[in-house]
Amino acid sequence: PWWATGLDESHRPYAVHLDGCQRVFIHDWNSTNPPMKNIVFDGKDSDITVQNVTNTAPASSPNTDGLNLQGNRCLVRDCVFSVGDDWIAMGRSWGPGMNILITNITCGTGHGISIGSITSAGISNVTVVNCTFDGTSYGLRLKSDNDRGGLVQNITFANITLTNVNSAILIYGYYNEEKSLNVTPQLPASYSSSNVTSLTAIWRNSTFSNITSWTSTEAGMIWGRPEMLVSNVTLDHVTINSPKTFRIYNARGIKLVDTRIY
Repeated sequence: PWWATGLDESHRPYAVHLDGCQRVFIHDWNSTNPPMKNIVFDGKDSDITVQNVTNTAPASSPNTDGLNLQGNRCLVRDCVFSVGDDWIAMGRSWGPGMNILITNITCGTGHGISIGSITSAGISNVTVVNCTFDGTSYGLRLKSDNDRGGLVQNITFANITLTNVNSAILIYGYYNEEKSLNVTPQLPASYSSSNVTSLTAIWRNSTFSNITSWTSTEAGMIWGRPEMLVSNVTLDHVTINSPKTFRIYNARGIKLVDTRIY
């Protein structure tokens, strides 16, 4: 009934909401069909461990993120997420996210392990390793726009298997237009430095290693903004089975090592 009534976000409570907390340990927690997000850390938290958590909701349920994670020194391990939005979403407008390790996560329906869309407080030093995805809309997803961006750097995804996903790997600076993703690419030369503001999304130093995606509707995309190119992305031993190509726009320093998209 929370979702059927059409109540907006401000009228649907989180299951768990923490802000300004240190030394937090959430373990052996099960949540089903929350009104909105399951667990939320608001960006001024530190020394967080989330372990052996199962959060579920129907694929059609809006804004039922499994875990919103922003803070310093965070560990998420041995969890199961199958929800109607992001499984794990990193990024808030206050308090940076840094030094985050996510490992041994099993995911069903949902919108992926995501960074963004709000990245204005900055996110750095994130490692996501040893995870399996099945039947999700997106897989590994870095998203923002020029009204909510910030510096995102030193991100690593490794040893991940995806099956039956719409898009395996996404990095893009057009979140406000993501439903179509039909933005016409423009050359950097057509923009001046005046287009770069404090809210411009900056994506740099990302590595995708030992990633296998079977039957992806789309292989994926790296789509920076002309005024701020996505930079230094490595796809190392990545295999994506998809009828559509992997698209790259407004980017530099892109390296493909032993990578196959077919």
